[in-house]
Amino acid sequence: MDSKPEASSPRSSGLHDIIVTLPVAAIVGLSLFVLLAMAAAIGLLLKGPESLQGPAGQMLVVLLPMLFAVAAAIGIRRTSTRQIDELVARFLERTVQDRLQLACRDHARNGYPFSRADLVRSAGGRSYVSYKLDWADGCAEAARVDVKMNVFNIELVAELLINVRALGQPPQAGAEFVDRSNLHRIQEHPLLRRFHGSLQGAIEEGYAIRIGIHPEGEERLRLQFSLRQKMQEHFLASPYLKRYFAEDLAIAVGVIYNELRDSGLQARSRLESA
Repeated sequence: MDSKPEASSPRSSGLHDIIVTLPVAAIVGLSLFVLLAMAAAIGLLLKGPESLQGPAGQMLVVLLPMLFAVAAAIGIRRTSTRQIDELVARFLERTVQDRLQLACRDHARNGYPFSRADLVRSAGGRSYVSYKLDWADGCAEAARVDVKMNVFNIELVAELLINVRALGQPPQAGAEFVDRSNLHRIQEHPLLRRFHGSLQGAIEEGYAIRIGIHPEGEERLRLQFSLRQKMQEHFLASPYLKRYFAEDLAIAVGVIYNELRDSGLQARSRLESA
């Protein structure tokens, strides 16, 4: 008895995937055929000859899961990439901005390094946005962070301006990946050891970390943090996960830039350093 439903299941036979790839007219025609066949089977089951009631019941066993497969295919076809883009943009431009602005608004009480967060590049159908963050003490040029979200992963890219003269020993340019296996070596790095708390916290939260060091002349360099979280399932349908990750990004921004400020390596604006 268990083998029949399993054999007729659209999921096991790939019927669902086949229906999704059909043209719209074919899906409509198939749905009408299934509905008419189900109506005929129900009619035979209720009022037909006794000899046909058994086959009619078997027809319903086959047609009912097929009807679910057709309905699911129609739903998938109606869900366009434009609708997905709107969900992505709403998260990047509203949910994330709300958490950043909340942290900035309470900066005097919670020690957040910024007093204002402005969206400076909207999604526009893309999967990333950029924010400009004004320092609460106003003594350095605004910071910039990018937030990317591709439905199944989320990434924070933060760019820090470093005063090479204050650092003393210029680090080697290039990129480096940080995880649990090499976190202990960060203590030996002339620059990254100043951000040990940020790196360790990101690792504990499951982020993949990529660090880029890009010199900008003899006095400044740009330190790029990339924190990326990849998930098995999308989180756009869960308000709890969206709120969690937006809050997590806002916290990560605060920790990274607080460590920059406390390190004494923060580069001032180009006009001030000239």
